[in-house]
Amino acid sequence: AGRYARAYALAVDLHQRAEAVGYASLEVLTEMWLADTLIHRGQRQEAEERLVRVLHQAEAAGEDSKVVFVTTRLVVLTSDRPEESLRWARHGQARLSRIPDDVYSQATMSSSLGMALSYAGRPEEALPELLSAVELWSTLVGPDDLQVAVARNNLGIAYYDLGRYPEAIAQYEQVQRIRERVLGSEHPDIGATFNNLANATFELGQYERTLDLQRRALAIWLAGLGPEHPSVGALYSNIGNTARMLGRVTEALAAHERSIEIRERALGSEHPEVAVSLINYGAQLSEVG
Repeated sequence: AGRYARAYALAVDLHQRAEAVGYASLEVLTEMWLADTLIHRGQRQEAEERLVRVLHQAEAAGEDSKVVFVTTRLVVLTSDRPEESLRWARHGQARLSRIPDDVYSQATMSSSLGMALSYAGRPEEALPELLSAVELWSTLVGPDDLQVAVARNNLGIAYYDLGRYPEAIAQYEQVQRIRERVLGSEHPDIGATFNNLANATFELGQYERTLDLQRRALAIWLAGLGPEHPSVGALYSNIGNTARMLGRVTEALAAHERSIEIRERALGSEHPEVAVSLINYGAQLSEVG
């Protein structure tokens, strides 16, 4: 949190300097930095409002590559509003036609449009865009860059949504390989990859492997995110479900109880995710009798 506060203060200072000299292109760039720091600080609504202003500035300045970049940020920020997210992706795609030789923007837009289609529940349409993104990013930055890991992760999610679990696992394993090489084995993103792998192996009925992956993810997230993080609460719920499938009643009940505790504290007792944990806990209790 401290790092993001310092980054925000620096971005504010740079933006004020850009405004003072009247350098429009730099103003757009520093506005984008401000929005990014707001996202990391959890101020998503303020970030979204700032990005819309940045978009208008970039359009007025005729900076097509920045328009494309900003729309990709808006796609992610509006992921909970799938149709709006898809509209932003289409907006960026239309602007991309004006810069056909900008391969970086093409790669960015392929990723963004694929993600927007996934958010909208259209993974079959998302697939060619996400495959293209992996190919473009691999060419631009090399196959072992973190940007390729992000593209492969998005592709894995699309395969998962289509029920193509072995193909999802193949992508997630590539993500794990890249992230561990670049970030180290204890980074929270490694925990996220283990969690994705666990979800896919669960669907294949590989419950022992699933539980091992979930435990590895839990160890990383407890250390990196802390024991009260909502993601940890969600993971405990998943662990409970896997333990239930393996007939490990005591472990399942303990995991569900911990999930309820974390989610209630982090999200409030009326949050839908708390209800999910309670339903899972009740299902296990009903089997115990």
